[in-house]
Amino acid sequence: MKLRFLSIILILFVSIFVSGCISGDDSTTTPAPTTTLAPTTPAPTTTLAPTTIPPTTIPPYYDTKDVNVSDDNGGFKVTVIKVGYFTHPKYHIVGQETTHFRVDLEIENLINAKRSIYPNINSYIVDDQSVRWPVYFVGSPTDISGEYDGLEVRQGYIVFEAINENSSTHTYTIEIPTMNLPVKLKIEFVYP
Repeated sequence: MKLRFLSIILILFVSIFVSGCISGDDSTTTPAPTTTLAPTTPAPTTTLAPTTIPPTTIPPYYDTKDVNVSDDNGGFKVTVIKVGYFTHPKYHIVGQETTHFRVDLEIENLINAKRSIYPNINSYIVDDQSVRWPVYFVGSPTDISGEYDGLEVRQGYIVFEAINENSSTHTYTIEIPTMNLPVKLKIEFVYP
């Protein structure tokens, strides 16, 4: 029954459409639109604004001290290569220059499987007065936090807002999350 009803509706629709096309009555149809060409004026010439290229030189890094001390545990080997202060624009590439304490690291996955390590959130410096200084930001040109492929080695640096300059012995600590408790790698260095 429904199929018969739909067939009748379709036949009526087609017959009304065809009768309107054949009748020749142009009063109800709209003429085809006409097109006009766009004016052929040349595009205005513009001068490009000068581009600023980010500096390719490393920000000033001073009062540095080579450390080259490693600790390995939990399947990772972390080496503190160098420490010191560096000056950089406050907002990465713009802003007033500011100075922070920088730690250059080399991190190696010792296991031939993907593993994760996060020095951006799981590391800190403890001075000889037991004051804990958290990471301020990861300033690496390469990201040293995250998932490492098997046996992958990365170098980069992390930045601390400050450290206690009245303290001479510092311990860089990084915690590696495991199924039980975090494994801590501790690297002691003397600064200044």
